[in-house]
Amino acid sequence: MDLKDLRGIERREFIRWSALAATLLGVERARHLEVLTQVGGVAMADTAGAAAKISPSIHIVDGNGGLANWTLVFPNSVVATTATATLSSHEPGKGVKGSKLDRPGYYCTEAAAVFEALPASFQVTQFTAGTSNAHSATPPQIIGGGASMVAAIASIQTASSTLVPSMVINAGLYGAAAGAPAPAVVPNAAGLIGIFNSQAAATLLKPAGNPEMLQKYHATFLALNAASKSPTSKRHFDASKVAVNLLGKQLGDALTPTTADLAMYGIDGTTPPAVQNMSRAIITTLKAMSMGLTNQVALPGFNNDPHGMFANGKTMAATVAGAIAKMLKGVYTHADSLKLPASGKKISERLLLTVHGDTMKNPMNENGWGDGSPQNYLYVIGSGGGRLKSGAFGGWSAPNATTDWIPETGETVARGGAGTVTGAASFASASAAVAYAVCGDMRRVGDFYRGPDLAGVTNVSLV
Repeated sequence: MDLKDLRGIERREFIRWSALAATLLGVERARHLEVLTQVGGVAMADTAGAAAKISPSIHIVDGNGGLANWTLVFPNSVVATTATATLSSHEPGKGVKGSKLDRPGYYCTEAAAVFEALPASFQVTQFTAGTSNAHSATPPQIIGGGASMVAAIASIQTASSTLVPSMVINAGLYGAAAGAPAPAVVPNAAGLIGIFNSQAAATLLKPAGNPEMLQKYHATFLALNAASKSPTSKRHFDASKVAVNLLGKQLGDALTPTTADLAMYGIDGTTPPAVQNMSRAIITTLKAMSMGLTNQVALPGFNNDPHGMFANGKTMAATVAGAIAKMLKGVYTHADSLKLPASGKKISERLLLTVHGDTMKNPMNENGWGDGSPQNYLYVIGSGGGRLKSGAFGGWSAPNATTDWIPETGETVARGGAGTVTGAASFASASAAVAYAVCGDMRRVGDFYRGPDLAGVTNVSLV
């Protein structure tokens, strides 16, 4: 069989293998595509080039009431504008209305200092989505037809071939969806690095299932090596066998968070452990994305059930909000310094970071910070290159009055109004909007979603 005859899974596997080899040899994306054209034909290069439309994603899932921590950073309109001391906030009435949002939405003062300095494409979308499910560590996240949001997005992202398509810290955060790749599961952020070392070795040492195809893979490897501009790579890789131990060391060193990385994310002695853990996982993930090694990670966020957040005043809440804001600033700064090999764009221009959880708790009463919220949230940071509209959809119009939103128009109206989505349907529509932001193809989203049109929350002209 000739490489030009590869189809389906075999073609995707070859592209994945060649992308890894190109990355480790230091071959630029354009030269990688040239080599693919030479050895596999224009169709194979076009398949690899299609990956440029896919956005990478990071999914933070909070359990046991942990989502409530994020409401400190992204207050609803009532908490943001009402100076009532007993509201569940460290600064009730002091929220800052985002000036770069497509729809009205608010940040706490610490987050406003971050996001007001960032481009419109990297703001926050706040969907009122889903229902309270206290106290679950793996809250439901269905996009439609029994498919979970994270797994469905991973399925869509397979259009961009990577070494490890999806990674999860806690297998229960992934779910299932048609065509979703099996995720690589690790116990913690440090485990993410080990994934790539072992997968790199396995992928490079077993590229093909028969001697004839092995020769094709080897010839391609030599062509990529010839295209490499790195004398160091040439010296180590001119031999017929790949020095796997060297590759593992290179990947491990390249993906490990450095002291400078942690400082970029604001990590210090006051940082809550959950924020430290998230930051370490995100640092490694962004580095891996810049090497074309992965498209997605799902990780636990807060799992702290913060009923006592305000028991001794507002200080603890202020510390948590400040730490999250610093982390998000670090995410953007880091992503803006790295590029996606498939498109050449900065990761910050494409990245989507979602946050959801089991319950947002009661935003209107800090006393014991109860679980009795009739609503829940899905936050999305980034827009996939402008495909998703920013600002708040749904929320609260008064302390005892909640609102819903209409997917077709984006309007926020009284709860239960005509055309609104609520409960499971609201999470399905919100997560489908995220899926569209990942790929820019509503037909692909339709493989999982059967709800209302999403014109009011997406920019469908942007692909």
